[in-house]
Amino acid sequence: MTLDRVPTWPLTAALILSIAIGVAVFFHGDDIRWLAAAELLLLTALALALLRDTSGLRLPLTPLSVSLSAFWLWLAVSLAWSRVSVTSVLNFWWVGSFALVFWTYTLSSERSRIAAFASYLVLAGALVLSAWAVVQLFAFGQPPRASFINIHSFAALLMLVALPTAGYWLTALASGRRRAALVSGAALLLLFFTIALTRGRGTSLALWLAVGLLIALHVGRARRRHLLSLAGLLAAAYGVANALLFGELGDRFATLTDPEHAASPRLLIWQGAWQMLHDAPWWGIGLGTYYLAWPPYRHPADETLGF
Repeated sequence: MTLDRVPTWPLTAALILSIAIGVAVFFHGDDIRWLAAAELLLLTALALALLRDTSGLRLPLTPLSVSLSAFWLWLAVSLAWSRVSVTSVLNFWWVGSFALVFWTYTLSSERSRIAAFASYLVLAGALVLSAWAVVQLFAFGQPPRASFINIHSFAALLMLVALPTAGYWLTALASGRRRAALVSGAALLLLFFTIALTRGRGTSLALWLAVGLLIALHVGRARRRHLLSLAGLLAAAYGVANALLFGELGDRFATLTDPEHAASPRLLIWQGAWQMLHDAPWWGIGLGTYYLAWPPYRHPADETLGF
């Protein structure tokens, strides 16, 4: 591609969105400068998308756009009765980023090219985080959570990247693009392996179910050996991780045979949260204020931090 044919706008938009995601992975709820930087980048991308569209603003009325916009509006309205307004406002921007990114993408011209560029950049970032986590575990003996405080949030992010990567890998295999299949397959293996290293039972169950659904949706549309290869890739990643962890991964999953023990102290948390729901069934207590309202509902045997 010559320099004069470089798609400036799609690449610029993808860079802004990708940098916003990169900044956001350093926000853990305390230092709002990271959140402010990410939101500013998202708003900049939305403003540029609106300025580029000279043919007039067209809002698509689809079930997804209507429901997501209604959710966004509900978050804003709920600020009116929040018990702690400052916390709820921060969480409005935090949770509402989903809707903000959706409308930025929807209102952007050449959105398919933006998505393509952004996908490569986000995948590259996820692979860097994965490599960082592997080094943390095996070189320094630390939990493999990269820049995250909550290791399960890190695993959830990797899963969001791994699933479309798996779909791309199947497409590359079907179209005979060997180089693309090799690169995406290696990336997928690293993502699966890192998720396994986090040792999250809930995350792993979610990943297995999601990959199973992906395979089921491709039955009849992809070759059986390709689908078996995807299942084998996932199994191999978990097998290697279990071996390197000296069987600890298998031991954790074995606890699922005793649901009452495996769910502790979650059952205690759910009981308290159910009572909280009964006390504020219609309007809730305010976005992001759960941990502040939690102490009166906390069971004495609950040893968690209450978040």
